Amino acid sequence: MKTNLIKSTAALALTCASLTLPQSLFADFVVSTFDSDLGSNPYGTNLWNDSTATALTWTNSGNPAGSMYLVSDWALGTPEGGAYQWEESQIHLRPWDAATNADRGLDIRYYQSIDFDVRILPNSTTNLHGDFGGIIVAFLGDPYWGVNPTNGIGWTGLGTAYPSATNTGWQHFSIPTIGFQGTLSEIVLQRYNWANSNNTMHTEELIDNVRLVSALGPPPLLHYTKANRGLNIWSTGGSADRNSIRTVQDGGTY
Repeated sequence: MKTNLIKSTAALALTCASLTLPQSLFADFVVSTFDSDLGSNPYGTNLWNDSTATALTWTNSGNPAGSMYLVSDWALGTPEGGAYQWEESQIHLRPWDAATNADRGLDIRYYQSIDFDVRILPNSTTNLHGDFGGIIVAFLGDPYWGVNPTNGIGWTGLGTAYPSATNTGWQHFSIPTIGFQGTLSEIVLQRYNWANSNNTMHTEELIDNVRLVSALGPPPLLHYTKANRGLNIWSTGGSADRNSIRTVQDGGTY
């Protein structure tokens, strides 16, 4: 009865522990794979523009299914204070109930990176540096919903993805999220160009498979190992060599 009680108690403790662990510890959080039209997808329809005419739509060409389709016609820049002006478009992703502004948030401490795929289409043109600029990834924290509350976490830039100027296929990017420790309510992909002064520029790109990658892998597997009853003798190595005699060998070292 004593052995059964110990086993039952241990099993109950393991069961309770598994029920209290956050599910996000062991799984990625998919922001969107854009497999359906953006018209019914709440994850990426809010676009803000600066010095560029842009269009954000959906296409059934994705990696592998649909994707976000971003077209940007970058304007002819003018010098500002000795430097050429900054041009950008922002895509705001709200992977919760954007329709009702019900901010559930997500504890970003359980995740290690934000990953996504980008493809620059062949008919795009580069800037004066011969590249396509970059995509800055920024997080905003609970309860930030397009305003500036005093108790929210404001704009936090995490890193920049630089699509290759020579690769017209899908490119994968992974940006660490360690710079943001709090409840995430909004993801911003800030598409920008800098010093694009001597020529206009046209880019067409696809964005797909936006996900937060879990900081931990799957939980450890626990199992019982049947003990060898009777007299067991085994030796241990190291600085304290000895022989041990026990009625049950439990695998420990002494």
